[in-house]
Amino acid sequence: MLRSGIRRPPRIAGIAALAGLCLIFRAEGAAASPKTIGQAAKRLGYDDLLRSGSEHVSAKQWPQAISDLQAALRTRPKDATALSELSFALLMTKKIDQAQRTAEDAVKFASTSDVKASGIFQLGRVAEARSRSADAMEHYLASLKLRHSDETVFRLYHLKEWSDALPCRSARFAARYLRLFVGAHGRRLYRRR
Repeated sequence: MLRSGIRRPPRIAGIAALAGLCLIFRAEGAAASPKTIGQAAKRLGYDDLLRSGSEHVSAKQWPQAISDLQAALRTRPKDATALSELSFALLMTKKIDQAQRTAEDAVKFASTSDVKASGIFQLGRVAEARSRSADAMEHYLASLKLRHSDETVFRLYHLKEWSDALPCRSARFAARYLRLFVGAHGRRLYRRR
């Protein structure tokens, strides 16, 4: 943000940051080789593209989000965060097969439990889109084991046939099974409609 309140376009901000890096290299007396500057430029480009893709996802601008996230993945092909975001955007555009492959890659390349849980959650959404309640339940429960998420609990509770997907068909077991993950505070929030 500039002082006047006008936002700089991301490309200009990236160029300004790259120029700043060159000045820092020169001031420190470090050899600003093209390789070092190129790596720094790649880093700036990746961050800008990931941020732009996330902003487009928030604004529900799916084609722009997909193109930005794919461009970010060209610089870092195994980044689980970008893969998870891309999986969500692909799912929203009804490209279910691509969304599943991308979410599987996000789980495979995840380095933290939060990112892995996000990828598993996306696999659950893909299974839900394919009307596979049992698979969706399995993915949502696996995601909840890694991290608690209200959205995951909400989706788990609102599966159309969630009681059919449970190992035991008794209502008593189903209620106890789900209560483990909802918790005492969440029962009011996650009532069926």
